[in-house]
Parts: sequence; structure tokens; C-alpha cells
Amino acid sequence: ARCEAEAENRVARAEATIRDVEQKARHWTMTAEKHCKAMEAKAEDHVARCEAEAEKRVARAEAAIADVEQRARAWIVSVETGYKDRVRAAAEQFKAENSAILSRLEAMEKQLQGRGGAGGAVPLGDSNSKLKSPA
Repeated sequence: ARCEAEAENRVARAEATIRDVEQKARHWTMTAEKHCKAMEAKAEDHVARCEAEAEKRVARAEAAIADVEQRARAWIVSVETGYKDRVRAAAEQFKAENSAILSRLEAMEKQLQGRGGAGGAVPLGDSNSKLKSPA
């Protein structure tokens, strides 16, 4: 009887230990599941924030690229316009200088003609007349 009582006592303690271990296992399982769910939620939130930030950065990069392209086109137009303006101004200056030179030459020619063509001078305005040295 004493052995039976001791055995029942040990069985009861073993069953209590089993229940305690099962209870702790359930508790830790639930805790782990909650922790996993919380970590998954944090991860999903983090991924969503990263995706949103990436979209913002892509949009900013695209806007910056468009701005650079627009400024480059404007710069090219400006350079082309400036070049054309400089060429036009140079051509006008060349015409003005030529006109001034021609005016001076015509004045010199008239002056020479007014002196009676002294020294056998050939009129400067006559492009068909050229001085030729006898060969």
C-alpha cells in the first residue's frame, strides 16, 4: 500500500509537471506567434515605407532629369542664337567696314581725278583695268 501511494504520488507529480510544461509551452508558443506577427507587421510597414520613399526618389530623379534636359535644350538654343547673332553682327560689321573702305577709296579716286590723273594713275573703282608690267 505504501508503494502504491508513493507511485500514485509520483504519477500525480509527473502529471502536474506535464501540465505545467504544456502550459508553459502554450504560453511560449503564443508569445512567439505574437512576436512573429508583430515582426511581420513591422516588416510590412517598413517595406511599404521603403517603397513609398523609393517612389518619391524616382519621381524626384525623373523631375531632375526633365529639368536638366529642358535646361540643356534652352542652353543649346541660347548658344545657337548667340552664335547666329555674333555671325550676323560680324557680317554687318564687315559690311560697314567694307563700305567705309570703299567710300575712302572712292574719295581718293575722285581726289586723284580732280588733280587730272597725275602720274598716270588708274581709277581705283575700275576692276577691269589692271596694271601690267611689260614683259
